[in-house]
Amino acid sequence: TGATGTSKASGTPTGATGTAKAPSSTCATGAAKASSSTTSSTTTSDTTVIEMKQSPKDMPLWKRIGMSVGSVAVFAQIGWCNLPDENVKGWVDSFEQLGPEIGYRAKYADWMIRYSAYCVGLSGKWQMYGGQSRFNWSYIITGVYVDTGSGESTESILPLPRQSERSFVEDKILDFKEAKFLLNLYGDEKARETYARYLARQFPSNDGKAISRIRFTLATQQILPPLIAVREQRLLEPQVDEMLINEFDVSAEHSGNKL
Repeated sequence: TGATGTSKASGTPTGATGTAKAPSSTCATGAAKASSSTTSSTTTSDTTVIEMKQSPKDMPLWKRIGMSVGSVAVFAQIGWCNLPDENVKGWVDSFEQLGPEIGYRAKYADWMIRYSAYCVGLSGKWQMYGGQSRFNWSYIITGVYVDTGSGESTESILPLPRQSERSFVEDKILDFKEAKFLLNLYGDEKARETYARYLARQFPSNDGKAISRIRFTLATQQILPPLIAVREQRLLEPQVDEMLINEFDVSAEHSGNKL
């Protein structure tokens, strides 16, 4: 019985020996895979090096032409945006002498170049917050009064803070919100109409005549470029352009038939 046990015991190492051979086979397989992976990696790396060494002359003709045209356009745009403002203004003015339409197209082309350069970051000029207008503006709010008997009409600029005589305290301290209020009206026609109806109730008559209409006229002055402003020691161009924006019928505000 003891021999039998010894025989079984001796069989156990044999099984163990067989088991020990299995890891050896696995290691061989892993080494083969690692060798294959190394070979593949080396091949991929060589291919990458070959592709990186490709000459630009091997690129298609249309790609080379596109890259050249794009580079020239970018450098030309940067150069144009960095020219002195007085030189650009002089050239644009010379186009205006050929005719108003040609002058307008020249101004529009200059604006397109500068605006596109600003959008893609090529202008080299940066502004925090929004872009500033290149003109100074103000409203001229006028009331039209009509005599109901004779039909005679009279125009009168309404005595509002920014278009009437004001003291230093009123102008510098009390009226500081007026500019912001008018700025809110600038792009809102409905708000201007509402304000016109309010003004009709505030100033219903003038010299015995009843209010009939209220006009909003926009007065603008172009702001000079910085270099020209420094040289000429003034901020605005002397010419003031006026354009009628709205004329509202407010006769119902004093007749009792308010809409």
